Amino acid sequence: MLIGLRTRPRRNRDRQLFFFEFLVVLTAAQLTLGPRADFAQADAEARAILERFAEDYQRDPFLTESVTFGVRVDGVWWHIEARPWTEAGSARVTVHEGKPPEPTFFFFTDLATLGKLDRGELNARTAMGRARHSDPVPMDIDPTDEGFVWTDSVSQTVDAVANHFFLRGQPEIIPFNRDVSRVIHGAHAVLLYYHPGFRSVWYQVDPGQHINKEERDQTNPFPSFFVFVEGRGMARIGGVETEVVGGTSMLVQPGVTHEFWNPFDRPLSLILVMFGEGA
Repeated sequence: MLIGLRTRPRRNRDRQLFFFEFLVVLTAAQLTLGPRADFAQADAEARAILERFAEDYQRDPFLTESVTFGVRVDGVWWHIEARPWTEAGSARVTVHEGKPPEPTFFFFTDLATLGKLDRGELNARTAMGRARHSDPVPMDIDPTDEGFVWTDSVSQTVDAVANHFFLRGQPEIIPFNRDVSRVIHGAHAVLLYYHPGFRSVWYQVDPGQHINKEERDQTNPFPSFFVFVEGRGMARIGGVETEVVGGTSMLVQPGVTHEFWNPFDRPLSLILVMFGEGA
């Protein structure tokens, strides 16, 4: 009995020590493996999204030239190789891990934004839209190497990829409403379609919002055509103030100042088309 009374506390202490050591090891494992597991899951999700875009892009009639470009998601590199339909064979678009093997252009974003693109809650053009270059955006584009030459031909390729790779379905449908917009130039905007010499944007100007409020944003070096769809607002064109209403349109010549604001109680919606050299 005395031996038993003396050994039971030791066994309890041994058990307590064992469980304490087990908890220490388990916690260390969670701290070590937890972030890695999270990163692996995020990478797998990013790859799955990119592969869904790639599968759809194979059937896209706008895929007319071979192109390799990068996508960096939360700092992790991927690259996409796209080959168009030819008489000799079918189109093929594949997703690969790592940075593109040759200098090219790449999009960089985060998983949350990529998920919105995947669900149709945002389009790539709108994600990259900004009033000026210093504005932060959820998705941007850059060359992979400093020596990469950005030519007019490259710009056309970039426009084609941005317009069509991140947008699924045929025909491609681009929703435009407040829920899929970002505030750009002072109002809710959805960038619709860009091509060298052509840009189109949908705007909703809520009560109290002001497009081009800052003087440095009020002119373009190319014509701007405004189609006012619904509601009413105020405009100042070349220093002249006027009311604008749905069902009307307006052409603003290059270099002429223009700004719009909404002092009324319901939204003003409009479509802006910019065209000509430099657009």
